[in-house]
Amino acid sequence: MKISLDPEEVDVNVHPTKKHVRISHEPAIVDAVADAVRNALDSQELIPQKEPNTKQTALYGEVQLVQPQIQEERSAFKVPPVDTSRRLKRTKRFFTEKALDKASLPDIQILGQVDDVYILAKSRDGLVIVDQHAAHERILYEQVLESGKKGSQELITPVNLELDSKERVLIKDYIPYLEDFGFSISEFGPDSFAVTSVPNILGKLEDTAVVHDIISDVLAQGRKKDETGIFEHVSKSTACRGAIKAGAVLTKEQMEDLVVQLYNSKNPFTCPHGRPTIVTFDRNDLDKLFKRI
Repeated sequence: MKISLDPEEVDVNVHPTKKHVRISHEPAIVDAVADAVRNALDSQELIPQKEPNTKQTALYGEVQLVQPQIQEERSAFKVPPVDTSRRLKRTKRFFTEKALDKASLPDIQILGQVDDVYILAKSRDGLVIVDQHAAHERILYEQVLESGKKGSQELITPVNLELDSKERVLIKDYIPYLEDFGFSISEFGPDSFAVTSVPNILGKLEDTAVVHDIISDVLAQGRKKDETGIFEHVSKSTACRGAIKAGAVLTKEQMEDLVVQLYNSKNPFTCPHGRPTIVTFDRNDLDKLFKRI
């Protein structure tokens, strides 16, 4: 993308080594660049297709599609259906004011689940596979960003955080930013902290482990260097920890509901960490995989 500016709109004397310049009407320029990038992405097919020569071992094996890769430990633990239902309904309620549009579902027929991780569906073009956790993480992430720093809810019972010496030092740096996001955190004895409020976007918090997980994710980043990215990181962690889990059994209605919510999102093609939410196999791909000529 080429940007041309009137030299009189650029001040090159704001930094002694010319590392920075000041541009007049900077917000308008930022908006113009963002619009150009958005339009370019909208004109492209962003759902990755499986290449026939890509390494794979059936549906349970390894499919190398994009980076970064993710490792998830398999567990015999099954997510309670009521937990999955609660998480899905929470994000669906967010769409009510915008009238969730089932017509946005592009001719997709839900077939079922594989390993309680992937949703299988078919379309006019072939086979569609949706990663249920990545999909719901994308939906929740956009809702977290849209909700911003709008309010918090007080917990009936505070969540106690037992921290080691390093974490106790770190959390004192992060508390102002976490409180700005909607958490209320205070010292509770010499070695622990109490969380008394959480962001509204988390909904009715029945599993307090989510609070532990989000705080742990933030502290795992180490000492903060500046404010840049802190809100983004808390947003991603909140979305990840609040989303439907891999290993959760979904009814056909819930699968359809999740896919409809995904297609009503602004960017349905990747999770906040850059992994694909949807992969497609068209008829030609399938024919090549089975060596049909």
